Amino acid sequence: MKKKLLIPALIMAMMVPTAVFADGNEATRATSNVGVEFVAETPTEPVKPVDPTDPTKPLEPRDGGEGTGNVGFLTIDYVPNISFGEQKLNRKVTTMNSTTQKPFVQVTDVRGTGQGWNLRGKSW
Repeated sequence: MKKKLLIPALIMAMMVPTAVFADGNEATRATSNVGVEFVAETPTEPVKPVDPTDPTKPLEPRDGGEGTGNVGFLTIDYVPNISFGEQKLNRKVTTMNSTTQKPFVQVTDVRGTGQGWNLRGKSW
């Protein structure tokens, strides 16, 4: 008799709604919509060379060169003057070291397209 009463009582207990409380330390989630529109300003002045490790600092090139003066959304801002000093002519393929210290090229891309770019150089 006890078993017959116990089983229906357990079934009834499982049907009673159970309250669940969230602990205040648990993370919660929410979703929101965010919008932004970037508007490109047409560049009007050339970009001067900057220190690549700290772009807030201007960079004085060691080769005596100046910026290109190019203005636009994708520009080559600086190309180095590279010197190989005086070399003897010979009929062999020769590797020469530049006397220019730390030559660099600076390119600015403010197109906002994410297309990327390629740069190639050629000696004359």
